[in-house]
Amino acid sequence: MKKISIMKLSGVILLTCAGLTQANLLYNPGFEIEGPGGVKDADGWFQTAGWVERLPDTVAPSGDYVLQVGDSDDGWHWASQNIAVTPGVEYTFSTLIKAYMPAGPNGDDDAAFILYDWLDAGGASLGNGSSAYDNSSPDYADFVWVSRSVIGTAPAGAVQAMVRALAYMPNDNGTSGIWFDNVEAIPEPATMGLFGLMGGGLLWVRKRFKI
Repeated sequence: MKKISIMKLSGVILLTCAGLTQANLLYNPGFEIEGPGGVKDADGWFQTAGWVERLPDTVAPSGDYVLQVGDSDDGWHWASQNIAVTPGVEYTFSTLIKAYMPAGPNGDDDAAFILYDWLDAGGASLGNGSSAYDNSSPDYADFVWVSRSVIGTAPAGAVQAMVRALAYMPNDNGTSGIWFDNVEAIPEPATMGLFGLMGGGLLWVRKRFKI
């Protein structure tokens, strides 16, 4: 009887861990919620001025809004959000990207990224990683949504990750465009909370059954 109870408890703990750790840690990941700056402002996201806008899209992968990055003469623009992280935990960062990057001088230098940057308590970078999409990518197609993801393990001393939907568009020609939707930051079940919950559960079992 005791063995059955322990097995059931272990199963509940594992299922709970899996459920908890599959949650997206980013707020407003699909840019559906309007921010205080008006309809072009995505709530909860920092957007570089002028070139990054929340816009309606009738063919958005989900919801009614996406984030658009237009051409800019200084190249780099993004939307970012910081999340709390735990050292030693593995995270998957991903986004959907749609782009128009015409071949030739107007689009060959353009690129879109999902990028993370580990930050310590003082805001200093402890390392980063990214996944890129440009018109030389094997899956590139004009105005077609594709996915990009990158996995990283938070290093010792990390307390936050800055997650960025990032675009590089150096040619201010008004022809190219990059759009983002459904940005995610998900801790992996194998590392997040599993041992903590199992440890607590096993302690309860020892006290309950005096083993």
